[in-house]
Amino acid sequence: MEKILGIIGIVLALIFVLAVVLTSYESGQRDAKKGAAMFALEAAQVDRITIEGPDYDTADLLRRGDGWVLPDRGDFPADARKVDDMLQRLLAIREDFPTESDPDALIRFKLADDDFERRITLANAGEVLATLYLGSPEGPRQSHARRAGEDTAYAVAFGLFDAPSDSDDWTDKGVLHLAEGSITDIQINGLHLVAAIDPAGKTPWQLRDGGPQQTLNVNAAARLAERLAGLRVEQVLGREAVSGDGLDAPKLRLSVTLKDGSRIDYRLGQAELTGFYTLQVSNWPEHFQLSAYVAHQLIEAARREVLLAKPEQHAAARVAP
Repeated sequence: MEKILGIIGIVLALIFVLAVVLTSYESGQRDAKKGAAMFALEAAQVDRITIEGPDYDTADLLRRGDGWVLPDRGDFPADARKVDDMLQRLLAIREDFPTESDPDALIRFKLADDDFERRITLANAGEVLATLYLGSPEGPRQSHARRAGEDTAYAVAFGLFDAPSDSDDWTDKGVLHLAEGSITDIQINGLHLVAAIDPAGKTPWQLRDGGPQQTLNVNAAARLAERLAGLRVEQVLGREAVSGDGLDAPKLRLSVTLKDGSRIDYRLGQAELTGFYTLQVSNWPEHFQLSAYVAHQLIEAARREVLLAKPEQHAAARVAP
């Protein structure tokens, strides 16, 4: 009896092991099929991305060194982090959820060759590597998609928002950023502010020229330098001045000198009709639009009354032990 029970136990164990092996194999087969990448490409293979929209708007992105530029904007820098993130998400699309392959369905999903929400072309050295059509949204950051030359549509985790077809959405809004501590000199509103690096590594500001009996508000000077170094533009405008942009009678004019000795001049105007703020910077041929919030912050930080210490602060400084 014990021998029979032992044999039965061995058989049951073998059946269990076999079931586990078969289950794992079938699961692996399903996962392999389900997890197939839509494109067998590496990000490094792609040096150009063209994104076309339904209204003939097109964003053209070209890899340049470690970054990306916009050829149709005179090679203006694109937001490299945003482009790289989009490319990684695009190449991560899987053929997980096939939906339709009927021609009428492709038209309904806006996946036709001549009627689509996005057509994204990936290329290298002028040779097209892959083309993807994006159609009607399936949900937040989800849409229908199909490869060029194929009829099957898929529901994919990639949305229209991830691939805007307007070049403005790809411009680097931080092109005016300056390295921390790189500003050594600011001239504004008759004031000449100079940064002095002390042994502790801090950057106290001093007033070199501002008139007699004037004392600098050191914190306000540091805040102005931070505003200038961290400027973020809202939109990149053309290279030609626009009538009525307010630059002929600027709200703000100042100059900074950097550690390398280079000088940058800033001029900020406000259009009378629209209220938009236009910034001209001497080291860029383009004009930039600032948001009202950023422009107001900069104008306030640059006010002479803000940069100079108040009389009571003068007195406190004189009587302090």
